[in-house]
Amino acid sequence: MDVMTDILQVVGAKIRIERCESVDRSSALVGDLAEHGIVYAASRGRVRVDDRPGESVELEPGDALFLLGGEGSLVRASGGTETAEVVTGRVEFAVDRDGPEAVGWPSALHLRAADDVGGLVGRLADEVRTAHPGWEAVSTGLATALLVAAIRSHRASASGCPAHGWLRGLSDPEVGPALRLMHERPAYPWTVAELADRLSVSRSAFAARFKQVTGRPPLTYLTWWRLCRAAARLRRRDGATVAQVAHDVGYETEAAFGKAFRRQFGRTPGQVRREGGGPRQPTPLQAELKKRNPFAVREQEVAINLARSAAKLHADFKPLFDRHGLSGAEYNVLRILRGEGTALPWAEVSSRLVAPNGDAGGLVSSLLAAGFIETDGQELLTLTARGRDLLAALDVPLIDLHRRQLAHFSSGELAELDRLLVKARRPDH
Repeated sequence: MDVMTDILQVVGAKIRIERCESVDRSSALVGDLAEHGIVYAASRGRVRVDDRPGESVELEPGDALFLLGGEGSLVRASGGTETAEVVTGRVEFAVDRDGPEAVGWPSALHLRAADDVGGLVGRLADEVRTAHPGWEAVSTGLATALLVAAIRSHRASASGCPAHGWLRGLSDPEVGPALRLMHERPAYPWTVAELADRLSVSRSAFAARFKQVTGRPPLTYLTWWRLCRAAARLRRRDGATVAQVAHDVGYETEAAFGKAFRRQFGRTPGQVRREGGGPRQPTPLQAELKKRNPFAVREQEVAINLARSAAKLHADFKPLFDRHGLSGAEYNVLRILRGEGTALPWAEVSSRLVAPNGDAGGLVSSLLAAGFIETDGQELLTLTARGRDLLAALDVPLIDLHRRQLAHFSSGELAELDRLLVKARRPDH
């Protein structure tokens, strides 16, 4: 199957054209991107679209713009245009709210009239204005054609194409054919060796090139796409059991499928299938924060989740440290000095802290006053016997607390979490 068609079907983009709107330079259309994407097509006059978080796009007559991410938008007439006309509509997805980004689309797709599609925008505007019987079906078809053209145009633009992903891979002479093979037969047990052999290239060179272009190793990409297809089918609720869906995307057992699915999407196959019957339920973080609308992008939610989880884990240690008159940063300094076993300058201690601390003077003064460290007058810090005794008293209760905090994780989950946390702060890892 054609890769782009395959991805469009799984994403399940549905466009509903709503109306033609007139705008001038003193008034603006306001669009809310919290629940869906937005399409704007400039049918008459020139307009400027300002989206949050602060990007601006100028649309000439015949241009179309698909905003698939962000928080909202404002549309005004611009340039020498006094009054402009804009066709507006919604873009909804069968996948998660972050579906477009999850499958490698950019948050905005700008299609210019110069790309031979100006006639489509004009026809679309005519359908909406006249509202003849069946205009909604015709306008949906025309808008979908505009979306496909926008993706093609974006892919052809070296400056506009994402740094990596299937969209860039389609144009690559080695990666493109491999993508087509995997999308034509996603359940087939492909190996890197067989894919490389089909393309008549070396295995190592193919694997390196594929990862460089798509951002994923070949078999990681294949696993990801199988699970995306499975999620889309579960949401359709076509009567297939989870075991059938697992088999159809290439998994031998339902257990292996369920484990991979949860690792990818953070939810079980059953949960995703239930979500297909109505609006997606708030994520756990949304519910905790009592946030009404979804997060703008998944990356934002993950970053806030990391900060919230870190704050919770750190807070668990505070009562224990308070009983011994310590802060977390002070404990960290004492551990560093004990681990080194010799005197260290503050600059070296500071470079090893788990979290940077800008109050060097206050931290050192506090530990000196408590008698936990001493200095030789040359700014070298040494752990005292009092400091060693304190650490010895804390060792067992701290290890017990670490274990209790993460006791609900399996050893495999802990290893994976550890790997992902390193990757979060070191993208090249």
